[in-house]
Amino acid sequence: MSRAPLPPCSRCGAAFAPFGFLWPDGRRFHACPDCQPRAKAAFEKARREAGRVRA
Repeated sequence: MSRAPLPPCSRCGAAFAPFGFLWPDGRRFHACPDCQPRAKAAFEKARREAGRVRA
């Protein structure tokens, strides 16, 4: 059974983007290994800010 191909990196367009994030507003974001640290930091910031809005 083969898996579906990974989508390209949402930031730089690289073909290999194994890291996926689901933003608080429901958008999906995929990151390559080079973009993952910056994408994760932005994701964590958005999640914290979304938590503040709900509280």
